[in-house]
Amino acid sequence: MKRFMDRLAQVAITASSPDGGIKAEVRADDYFQIWFAAGAYERYNAHGLSQQLARLATLLWTKYRREYLYTLEEHLGGLHDHGFERQEERIYWERLEELVARGASDRGEVRVQSRALVSWEFDVDIDALRTFSEAQFVAALRAAVSALLSDYRARLTLLTDEVLGLGLPGWFRADALRDAQNA
Repeated sequence: MKRFMDRLAQVAITASSPDGGIKAEVRADDYFQIWFAAGAYERYNAHGLSQQLARLATLLWTKYRREYLYTLEEHLGGLHDHGFERQEERIYWERLEELVARGASDRGEVRVQSRALVSWEFDVDIDALRTFSEAQFVAALRAAVSALLSDYRARLTLLTDEVLGLGLPGWFRADALRDAQNA
């Protein structure tokens, strides 16, 4: 397992928005970086930026998931689909596909929502583009995405415990549920 984790830690995925104005990189160790091409930030309006971010995030996380599965397959010597051996597994995967996570920047100027880290939606306040420098916007965006990923992990843990029975203590479930609801 250590070899798999070491290999996974080396995975670095980069992608560009469809218009080429935004680039991002993600790694397994929760590293997430985003930057704008020269002059691109100033050209965006809130709606256009939200759309480009959504498409970029979808592409980035699809590429990351593909590389993750490739690395896992390489480590295991192949992946085999044995179907669902238990009813709980089918329920788990169905509910995982519908898991919605949310995040927002500290003051809510940037909001993000994702279904199963597959489809993404961003909502950027018009005022944020007028008042934030590029660096301030990137910081708000990173905060929103980080909050979403924390929310996703909390909801994933709760789902796994609920359906597959991890046996989490009640206080842990209560804390995770509160964190997920506050996201």
